[in-house]
Amino acid sequence: MKLKQLILSSIAFLLVGCASEPMINLSEENQSIIEEKRQSLEGNQTEDESTEGTESETNSADGEDTQSQEPEEASNSQILTSFDTSEWVALEEAVQLNIEDYLPNVMYQIKQYSNGETSRVDYPNFVDQTLNMMQVEARITDQTPIVNIFSWGNSQITRLEESSELNPYVNHLTGMNGQTTQESELLLQAPLQVGTSWQRDAATTSEITAIYSQATIRDLELENVIEVTSTLESGTLVEYYAQNEGIVATVEADDAGTVTQVWQAQAIYHENRIINNVEVMMPTTDDAMVEPGQAAFSWQTNGNFASAFDSMFKELGILDDTITVQSVTLDEGVVIIDFSPGVVAVLNSHEASEQAVIASIVTTLGNFFNTDQVRLTVNNSGMLPDTLEYPTNGIYQVSTITTPLETINTSVESSESTSNASSMDESATIDESQTTTGSESL
Repeated sequence: MKLKQLILSSIAFLLVGCASEPMINLSEENQSIIEEKRQSLEGNQTEDESTEGTESETNSADGEDTQSQEPEEASNSQILTSFDTSEWVALEEAVQLNIEDYLPNVMYQIKQYSNGETSRVDYPNFVDQTLNMMQVEARITDQTPIVNIFSWGNSQITRLEESSELNPYVNHLTGMNGQTTQESELLLQAPLQVGTSWQRDAATTSEITAIYSQATIRDLELENVIEVTSTLESGTLVEYYAQNEGIVATVEADDAGTVTQVWQAQAIYHENRIINNVEVMMPTTDDAMVEPGQAAFSWQTNGNFASAFDSMFKELGILDDTITVQSVTLDEGVVIIDFSPGVVAVLNSHEASEQAVIASIVTTLGNFFNTDQVRLTVNNSGMLPDTLEYPTNGIYQVSTITTPLETINTSVESSESTSNASSMDESATIDESQTTTGSESL
């Protein structure tokens, strides 16, 4: 029964999520599969509890299950220090295994891991089949996301970069193409058979020490799992790669062979997007103009910023359904966000001032891309505000946007207010020659 409670807790945890962890947007098919599994396990659990005479953790008032939504290991707050492969079935006959079936992650795949104390979620933000490269973000609870960049060929898989300083939503693959760094590691080498060994990095050797035709981690049924043992300067690292799933577990041990930490997959979902909470600046009606907050940022493999920010700004109430974010680009330190016509009227319908709403957009984008310059456009022409002085070259400065700006003469403005509602998004003449060229949509 303990195993069934553990699986139930894990399913509830994945579906509900936590404020400090990514939310998982499951497809309808995956949701129905999980619901069927949960209902089946609940039914079996009820029978077991009745038979064993144990007390059910059910609220008698409304009949809702009140058991913890955290995985059992996480609730114990103890680092996992054991990993049992004794029930796994070793591969007896040699088979031809394709190294591309063992990439660390696959497109649209969400993998949640646990080390018993905390959780980690991995998601491939970008996959380039032409360059044979992949960019994966790893989010550990309450920590800065880590960006891993992998490349592969016919005979090997390499991690080129592992950094907490890279923006996980900016595509770094082209810039890393063909490059190697001091941090580069050769993770897997063909032929994929027991005994194959290689130099992982300057100080580490790796070897395929086992292949299992069948393996189970929690309730995950896996096939053709490759065990890679790496001898480090201090201790060992054992990694498990499952066919068509990627890395499913890592085991760290000290020089004496004592396991010090285990990360193991709790759940794997395919064909999904991931939703993370990101820092935003919300418009306010007071003198501060903006205040910090959080918003859900939805992303899928090889996604684009236009769709992501369109959804986010609408959820925040800054835009309505009549307006579309058409593109978000970054060029030489300037973020350019392009809206559909009519956006100025929508911004001015907000309860906060026009400057506060524009400041919200500018500071949110500036902080997201770590830049001080943001340009707002409509159909690729500079957006002309209704009440504010048009900024130089149409570029707002994050560092000064919340200071009072000069407003347009209201007496002149009032005579045009009726007709301006439909034309206020036209570009300022001065801006036409200053439009940035050569920008690349991200």
